[in-house]
Amino acid sequence: MGSNPSSSASWENVNLKRLPRGAKRAVRLGFERDFWRKGKGYINEGQKKFFHNMNQKGFINITIIAIIIVLVGVGAYFVLSRQVPLTQTPAPTPIPEVPTPEPITVSGEIVCLPKKGPGPHTKECTIGLRDIDGRHYGLKNLPDDPEQKFHTFDLIGLRLEISGIFNTEKLAGSDAKENEEHDIVGVIDISSIAEIITKKLGEQEGSFLIQKINQESVDGLWYQAYPVARAEGEPKTLHIGDDIGYTCEGVSEKLISINFSDETITFNKVVGEPPFGGCPRCLAGNSLIDTPSGLVPVKDVQVGMPMWTVDKAGHRVSAVVAKTSKVPVSPTHQMVHLVLDDGRELFVSSGHPTINGRNVGDLTLGDLYDGSSVVSTQHVPYSEDATYDVLPSGETGFYWANGILFGSTLRPK
Repeated sequence: MGSNPSSSASWENVNLKRLPRGAKRAVRLGFERDFWRKGKGYINEGQKKFFHNMNQKGFINITIIAIIIVLVGVGAYFVLSRQVPLTQTPAPTPIPEVPTPEPITVSGEIVCLPKKGPGPHTKECTIGLRDIDGRHYGLKNLPDDPEQKFHTFDLIGLRLEISGIFNTEKLAGSDAKENEEHDIVGVIDISSIAEIITKKLGEQEGSFLIQKINQESVDGLWYQAYPVARAEGEPKTLHIGDDIGYTCEGVSEKLISINFSDETITFNKVVGEPPFGGCPRCLAGNSLIDTPSGLVPVKDVQVGMPMWTVDKAGHRVSAVVAKTSKVPVSPTHQMVHLVLDDGRELFVSSGHPTINGRNVGDLTLGDLYDGSSVVSTQHVPYSEDATYDVLPSGETGFYWANGILFGSTLRPK
């Protein structure tokens, strides 16, 4: 049988002649129902096949379209990237970090600074500091002193503690070669210098003689220089931080370490400007100064006043007061009561200069001084709070105090 309903048997092909009239109608209706039922089934099956084929084709089409879109986008990207070059933001120029100067204190040894780079170095020496870790520091503003100590090779090898402002700057070579630099970590702009002094058992530092080194202290003899110099030492014990310098000289010398096993001790010595007037080496305030107007207490003498002095020939000549000084003293200060056999006497510090290049403290019984013999140099307490001195104009700086001729502590050396 055919699969198409239109080619199948129909009620018209049926031999209906033999059927009764009513039966014809029933057969025709039956054929019609069967035709529509079979036709509907064919339609549904066709629809399913159609939509199934359409779904498969649609998925494939969508996939192809997506691939085409991607390929078009990639191609467009490459075309645009060739035509319009990408602009890159330039990297910011790094700003060099400027080191901030900072306070620093470094201990080490004074050396000739090494120079960078290969090849021979000049024999000239630029003074610097090498610390205990081997690092080198350039030095600026080395202090000037009359002996030019800090500008000679006598300084090489000296152990110092240097304080100042540190900066990581360059230091040009002393031979002024172009682009020559020293191998340093930076430069110290000096504010203070302390000498590091190491002493052994039995040695003396300043006025202190080392006799015994303990784990936490040092025993020895103290030979006092001010206010009265003493030839005999007195027992003294030092601990870390004790200062054996004389403030009136502008010297601070502190004990900073004790090495018990090596029997050595170390001092930190700083030499600064002495206070006005220096150490007490002057006259008692009631000492009388010879002037053309008569005797004037030394504490009342003023700059510009007339006074008597001596020229190089030993003649008494008139002069004017060039300088005066007043030096504070402690309540324990002592004076030398100098007495001559002609009756002249004076209370004066032991360090005051005489006219023969000595100090009053050097005078002993029987010495001849200013035409008379010394009969007493007794040390006595001093009740006033200061000592005084004057400097006359002229060639010698000598003047008379209580009728005795003396030198001046204010005369330049």
